[in-house]
Amino acid sequence: MTKLNSRGRGGFLWPGLNIPVIKGGTIQSFSKRGEAEQQELRVELERQREEWDRKRKMKIKRERGWSGNCWGGISLGHPDPGPNGETYEDFDCRVIE
Repeated sequence: MTKLNSRGRGGFLWPGLNIPVIKGGTIQSFSKRGEAEQQELRVELERQREEWDRKRKMKIKRERGWSGNCWGGISLGHPDPGPNGETYEDFDCRVIE
C-alpha cells in the first residue's frame, strides 16, 4: 500500500487527495481531523523534519576526511613544543597547497 500524505496545517481530509476514496466499502466524504489527532501529527512531522535535517547536515571539509585531491586550508592545530620547551599554543598550522 502506498504512503498517504494526510498531513496539513488545517487537518482537512480530502477523499482521493490525502485519504482513500473508499474505506471499508463506503465512500468517504470531506471531513476535518480532531485537534488531538492533528497535534499528534504535528509533533510527529516536526520530529521527522529534525531527523532529516540531521541526516542532511553537510560536514565541513575537515570532518569529511582526507579523501579529496585538495588538502589546502585544513587546520593541523598547533605545532609540537620546541627543543627548549617553547610552546606555540596560540599558533595554528594550516596546509598550503
